[in-house]
Amino acid sequence: MILELLKSNLSEELYAQVSEALEGKELGQFIPKSRFDEINEANKKLKLDAVAKATEHTTELETLKSEFGDYEEIKKTNTELTAQGYKNKLKELGIDEGFVDYALGKIDMADFEVNAKKFVEDNPKFAAETFNKINSSLDLSGGSKVEIDKLSDHDYNEFRKTHNIDGTLKK
Repeated sequence: MILELLKSNLSEELYAQVSEALEGKELGQFIPKSRFDEINEANKKLKLDAVAKATEHTTELETLKSEFGDYEEIKKTNTELTAQGYKNKLKELGIDEGFVDYALGKIDMADFEVNAKKFVEDNPKFAAETFNKINSSLDLSGGSKVEIDKLSDHDYNEFRKTHNIDGTLKK
C-alpha cells in the first residue's frame, strides 16, 4: 500500500531508488494524520487533567494542614496527652509522684488500668503514703533521722557539735 502511494506520487526514477532502498525492510503500519492528531490531542488533554488534579490535591492537602495542623504535631500532642493521662491514673492509684515515670516504664500498656492496679498491689513500696513514711523516718544512710525543727535549743546545740549542717556526722 505504501509503495503504491509512493509510485503514484514520485517519478519513476525516484520511485526505483526508494523501492530499492526499502527492499527487504518491513515498512510497518502507518496511521492517517487525522487519527494521529486525534490521539495527540487526547494525550495533551490527559496531561493537562493530570496536572490540574495534582494541583487540586496539593491545594486540598494544604487546606487540611491549615485546618487541622501537621500530622506529626497532632501525633506528638496525642502521645503527650496519653502519657499525662497514664501519669494521672498512677497518681490516683497512689503511686508517689517521684516514681510515676519509673512505674510507666514497668507497666505493660496493652491493658493499662488492669496492669497498673496489679503493679500497685505488687509494689506497695512505691505508694505515696508508704514512701513518705519511710522517707520521713530515715536519713540518707538509712539511720534514724533527727527532726531538727523539733529539738530544743540545748539539744540542737549538742546535735550540731557532732553533726554537720546537712545532718551527717562530723569527721
